[in-house]
Amino acid sequence: MGIKSKLKSTESSIRSSLYHRRHMAGAKRVLANIEEERGRLPSNIIKSCDEYSVDVLGGKVFSPWLYVYSAINGKFKEGWIPDNFYGAKVVPALKGAYGDISSLKALTPRLMNIENSNIVGSFINGMFWSSDFRIIDGNQVSDVLFSNCEKVVFKADSSNQGRGISFFTREKFSIESIIAQGNGVFEKYIEQHPFFNEFASGSVATLRITTAVGESGLPTARSSYLRFGSGSDTHVKSKSHIRVPIDLNNGEFSAEGYLPNWKRTAMHPTSNVIFSGKFVPEFKSCVDVVESLHRQIPFVRIIGWDVVVDKNGKVIIIEWNGSHNDIKFSEAVSGPCFKDLRLEQFR
Repeated sequence: MGIKSKLKSTESSIRSSLYHRRHMAGAKRVLANIEEERGRLPSNIIKSCDEYSVDVLGGKVFSPWLYVYSAINGKFKEGWIPDNFYGAKVVPALKGAYGDISSLKALTPRLMNIENSNIVGSFINGMFWSSDFRIIDGNQVSDVLFSNCEKVVFKADSSNQGRGISFFTREKFSIESIIAQGNGVFEKYIEQHPFFNEFASGSVATLRITTAVGESGLPTARSSYLRFGSGSDTHVKSKSHIRVPIDLNNGEFSAEGYLPNWKRTAMHPTSNVIFSGKFVPEFKSCVDVVESLHRQIPFVRIIGWDVVVDKNGKVIIIEWNGSHNDIKFSEAVSGPCFKDLRLEQFR
């Protein structure tokens, strides 16, 4: 092996080590919060997690997320996929570079025959574009973006976890601000279904549905949970969101949601509205839409979809996550979600 090859191998090994260390530290923090609420994880369950990590997944670095999943359920389940195993092994094998396309938000309407998009324009590589990719002259940008709406949201291609998102009215719109943020899309601001205002009216609730393509080649929904903003949030943010597991069969809320620290709550902490007995409006339509869209890009084998139901009951696709979409929460509260895919084969 030449010097360059050795250096490349060493750099790859360091990146891998740092990646797993970050995940282990993150899982440790979550586990501490869960144990504070529910008690210590029994030693026999820890042993089962460790044995499964080593024997099936290939290393003890995958144990920490299994501890978290087990602490939530009070037992260990075979088939769970640790989030760091998913990112390190599954994403490259089942998505590759094709999944990365999801970060280029303006391409979504072109990539899929999507009628449920609210994109009204984009800023790409120094130029403003209409939703059908016509160049917009600088002094006409506001007229185009606000022709059919009073408020728009700009989402930078690098946006994630609620970061990189800006809200504009015509009066406060700033071309300079957009240029500073870089490439991204403009979306019409959504007025959510009145049902969700009961919980949080200041931010739009998003429904995360994860779909996967099995051996048949057809995508099916594997998990779902609702994300609410809290406090004075203008949009859902990972650092402050409230997550509520949703029954895939009928859209029913779980009786308990989860705070950002993974501790349980029976009600939204800002509005104090309870979760038990509630159902997501138009839930079947939400599932039908994302499964239909996934059939258009089945080569990205697992996708996390962010969906909104608007004030008229229309299903709107906010974005799709084709790279390392979040699976740890779904695995913990409703998994194992991918047991039939035998993802452990990618160890």
